[in-house]
Amino acid sequence: LQQVDSYVKEKVVDWSSKLGREQAPWSELSGSSGSLATVVLAERPEMDQGEKQLPEDAPAFHSRGIAHYVKDDYDQTIRDCGEAIRLKPDDHWTWYARGNAYGDKGDHDQAIRDYSEAIRLKPDFAAAWYLRGKIFRDKGENAPAIKNFSEAIKLKPDNANTWFNRGITYCNKDNYDQAIKDFSEAIRLNPDDAATWGAR
Repeated sequence: LQQVDSYVKEKVVDWSSKLGREQAPWSELSGSSGSLATVVLAERPEMDQGEKQLPEDAPAFHSRGIAHYVKDDYDQTIRDCGEAIRLKPDDHWTWYARGNAYGDKGDHDQAIRDYSEAIRLKPDFAAAWYLRGKIFRDKGENAPAIKNFSEAIKLKPDNANTWFNRGITYCNKDNYDQAIKDFSEAIRLNPDDAATWGAR
């Protein structure tokens, strides 16, 4: 069991890195201990001894959805997270995870709806504000993008990526003075990021 637990935690770290998240709480991502097996089954089917039938357990579907996201199987992530939402609609993490899958599929409107529900459930959810801002910017909607990035900065001011992305959005609006300020703050927080130096 310890070997399985270590394997699953490693996959969740991969998932967190892929989303640009910083040390996502293991307990919140994996749910109950019973859901560990569902992640392993999704990632390592050779460990399954029979047909994979998940119980009516929201953390199990949530965890398997994360595992499929790591494998870039966004459709299955959406299905599993959708089932988890049906069973536990007040879990902000699951709305957030499904929003990420929709965003990577290019379904910006649905991603915004899912991030918005995650924010409604947890208004101080900085990561959801940040990623909703990126989706708005991808849609060419710079004003709401800046609003979302600004809220994310208020909640988590030490995230250099948010300052950088707000700076890019200010550039899109030809507000270069504010963009330079944001890039400078991003550089202060992460002086080794060549892209931010180049953008400034």
